Amino acid sequence: RLSRGTGHSGVYPTSIAWALDTARCVVGQDSGAVLRMGSCEAREAQWMVPNAGAQASGLIHWAHDAELCVNVRDDERSLELVPCDKYYSSMLWVMPKDLAGAIRWGNSRTRCLSWAGDARDTAVELKDCPLEHVKVRPEALFLMAAPAGRHSAPSRDFGQYGFVSELWAPAHDIKERIEQMHADFGVTEYLMYGVFEGFSRPPTVWAKNWRTKLGNNEVVREALLAAAVTIRMVGGRSWLYLVAGATDPEDDELRGGFQAIDPYLLHRSLGHKWFELLQSASPAASETAQRKYQQACGCAMKVEDLWKDVCCKAFAELPAEDRARWPMPDVRQMMTDKNCEVQAIDACVAGSADTVLEAVVLGPAWAIRQVPRWADFAWSVGLTGIHWDALTNLQEKQHADIPGFLKAALPILRARNLSQTMNFVDGFGFDPAMFRPPDGHGGLIAFPFIEVTHGARDAVQKFSHQLGRGFAVAAFPGYHKSHCCAANERQNAHEYGKEPFELGLERWADACRQGGTYLLMGDGNRMAQGPYLPGSMVLSDEETAKVKKHVMPHCRRS
Repeated sequence: RLSRGTGHSGVYPTSIAWALDTARCVVGQDSGAVLRMGSCEAREAQWMVPNAGAQASGLIHWAHDAELCVNVRDDERSLELVPCDKYYSSMLWVMPKDLAGAIRWGNSRTRCLSWAGDARDTAVELKDCPLEHVKVRPEALFLMAAPAGRHSAPSRDFGQYGFVSELWAPAHDIKERIEQMHADFGVTEYLMYGVFEGFSRPPTVWAKNWRTKLGNNEVVREALLAAAVTIRMVGGRSWLYLVAGATDPEDDELRGGFQAIDPYLLHRSLGHKWFELLQSASPAASETAQRKYQQACGCAMKVEDLWKDVCCKAFAELPAEDRARWPMPDVRQMMTDKNCEVQAIDACVAGSADTVLEAVVLGPAWAIRQVPRWADFAWSVGLTGIHWDALTNLQEKQHADIPGFLKAALPILRARNLSQTMNFVDGFGFDPAMFRPPDGHGGLIAFPFIEVTHGARDAVQKFSHQLGRGFAVAAFPGYHKSHCCAANERQNAHEYGKEPFELGLERWADACRQGGTYLLMGDGNRMAQGPYLPGSMVLSDEETAKVKKHVMPHCRRS
């Protein structure tokens, strides 16, 4: 029984997990004792907080003894549990809007709960924090569980997968292309590719058009809105493509306090992923298609032409702290021992300086900082969810917490009636439990999306055993039957002599037979050859008819 004036209405039970390590939670003790961080498994780690749907304010009750509430001591720094009294302003707290973020003191909203992560000093403290959400330091970010079933996304059938990337086209053309993909190929899942203006933040709400940093293509808001409406009319879902963890290179403030992915390794990986976009020199327009391919991919290179990349790879294998000291004599000697001259390494370093983005290691704290602004944008243009591109295997090398990122992002998205999915590169980060509803109201992701970068021949069979039915696979079929892009077509290493179009049809039919789908078609009648989708190839009427004849019988909508 609660005493008079405890302010106990409109609360729900939850843990208060630290975003930098979600196994650590705020733990209560006896009355008058300092609040500390401890295991989230402890029963003392349960709290009753104001319903945070609209940045609610109120008391934070200790679930172990609901007569006790969190109070700020007279030093305005340390925290304790005392008998609840809603008329004491030192006990009032403002909860984060999306169940994730800074927990602010009602007396001064520029003061927040914080923990430095020091195992020797587990006391939770009140520290200064800026009012602007994206400027709050990671150590002041906390995550609370949503009430069961709150804003849950409805389940639905799963059809074929396609993409929309030419959002500079007139709205009526976009509408016709979407309807064509739905009618011809059964597409119900549409990846909205290259919609963002920059990597750090969405376009302003009043912008009618903008240019994306990924290819400098124009995006017209009217075309984007028309696409979203048309997709809903055909019973589909639209997924905003975003690079998870990415920021604009100059945005040091947004990355502040987070672990950055090594810029040198990131540039090399992006050079492979988006080589069509990022290669330094484009082939002349008069070149034949085969010559363009050879020039872009290096099929006809001599051994000495590969010298630079071999040395760049050797340099990338050095520890980051050694690369940062280039060209100190000991580092120069390391590379000389690998038969790499100074000029070659200088060229490697110079080539990585002009990068299109920088990125941080994924985890719950990054989701809390960055997801709300993108969720607001996706909702404002009528899209139904976000597709997170996890980049290459760099997140794996940096021990990224992929499940933690998705778990923290989920309530933020659900509050706007949005869903999410992610491309798991070669399966890294995927756990079948992500797809199973933990509370009976939907899993972490709407469906699994696997991007295969090597060994694609048996990839569908390998992953289908883990994924069950209703998954998507991207194993791009390449640009030429030689498949000699060693760096950019490792997934096609064993397909020499097979035309990309035929290879794509085989993989699509195989994915459908296994209960999933395959990313091949988009923008009406274009075939994706690689991960940079605006560079896709237009199919002829005969090729389009062949897709419908040889693939669609295997791809009945489930």
